[in-house]
Amino acid sequence: MLKDIWPGWWDIAVGGVVTPGETFETAARRELAEEVGVVDCPVEFVGSGSYEDPDVKLVAQCFLCRSDGPFEFSDGEVQQVEWVPAEGILDWVGAHRVLPDSIALVLPRILGEGSYLSGLGLPT
Repeated sequence: MLKDIWPGWWDIAVGGVVTPGETFETAARRELAEEVGVVDCPVEFVGSGSYEDPDVKLVAQCFLCRSDGPFEFSDGEVQQVEWVPAEGILDWVGAHRVLPDSIALVLPRILGEGSYLSGLGLPT
């Protein structure tokens, strides 16, 4: 609820701002540690893109991290978590207020050709 933009909305990704001198990959690893307590998890680059609406304009790189935890939500940014089965992601997104930049940049990479979910026959 303390977010500047879209407080109280759900997200389907861990993310944040890249600091000066930091690479996107380093920022991804830092955000994983800060937001969900995941450290030393290999990240795989899955694409880049940009997003713009009246509230935000950004350039992003997306990475995939597979982890069984442990997870820790100690920084206060994450206030609630729901584990969603892969085959239910579209229904879940349709039933929640989800950050539009994540819908635009992350969801296609979750569902796209060659992705983890592409073999499930879900619409893209």
